This record gives sequence, C-alpha cells and structure tokens, in this order.
Amino acid sequence: MAYSRIQKYPDNANALKSKELKALVQIWQEKRHELENTKTFLQFNEKLQREWAIETGIIERLYVWDRGVTESLIEHGITSQIIERQGGIQSKKADHIKNIIEDQLAIVEDLFAFVKDEQPLTEHYIRGMQDQFTCNQDTTGAITSNGSRVEVDLIKGAYKKQPNNPRRPDGEEHEYCPPEITQEEMTRLVEWYL
Repeated sequence: MAYSRIQKYPDNANALKSKELKALVQIWQEKRHELENTKTFLQFNEKLQREWAIETGIIERLYVWDRGVTESLIEHGITSQIIERQGGIQSKKADHIKNIIEDQLAIVEDLFAFVKDEQPLTEHYIRGMQDQFTCNQDTTGAITSNGSRVEVDLIKGAYKKQPNNPRRPDGEEHEYCPPEITQEEMTRLVEWYL
C-alpha cells in the first residue's frame, strides 16, 4: 500500500461524531468525579497504564512472553524478578526489559499531561517523547532488501533517516511516510492540530 500524504481534518468533522459516544462521555464525566479520588479508581488507572506500557513493547517486538507474565506485571508492578521467573529470561536481560517498560510507562504519564492540556503539542514534544520512549533501547530490528534480519542503531529524538515499511504476512508492503518528507508532514500535522 503506497503512502499518501496526510490530509487536513475535514471542516465538517463534528458532523461525523457519534451521538452514542457523546452520551457515554457525559455519563463518564459524571461518574469520574465520584470515583477519581477513590483507592479503587487510582489502582485501576495504575494497572491500566502498566498494561499499556507492557503491551507497547510487545507490539514493538521488544520482548515476547505469554499473557500470564503480562498479567502478573500488571497486578504486582513492573519488577525484574517477575520478568525473570515467569518469563524465563536471564537476570541482566530482565533488568533491561524492566527499564524499557518503565520508559514506556513514563510516556503514558506524559501523554496524560497532553490530554489534560498541561502540555502543548509541538514537534519538540513529539521528538522528546520518542527520545524518552527509547531511552533504554539502543537498536531496533530491521530487514535488509534481501530479506535478512539485522539490528540497526536507533535514532533518538529525531525523525527517521531510513524507511520503516512493514510487510504483511501476505507479502504486501505497507508504506509509511518516507524519511525525506517526515519533517514536512509532522510540521503540517502539528500546525493543523493547533
């Protein structure tokens, strides 16, 4: 699938909003004020953020394990001991994975600051988030043009320099934004958002 440039959100976008979703938001706003300072709600949020952080690394193929390890980490907190014992991972690697998950967890907290309008959207903010997100990750997997898997240095806090187009199981390539226009596309996206 070929890349197509981002398009400005349509002027009639509000007409596309779901009436049901608006009603759910209203109900949630009413309930949230009742719940937001309860211990149960705070624990739920902590566990939800841990799950998002862990699942992010799984999606990025930074680590692989069964759902039981994820559930233990969500329930008991991010610890090297759980990763090592339940994931069957050596101690040094378990420590490294714990650090990666903690980086991802910090990003979740930063995103909440953005959602609450405590942090403006800027390109600097986006690149800084990527830098923080990859703080404990120095390389990433890549596939060469001949199909070989290799590790390449990870660029932190900057836009990509190489294409990163995933290939679907059927062999079709999904083309992401080409490196040579990434800066331009991000600038446009932020300008449209503001």
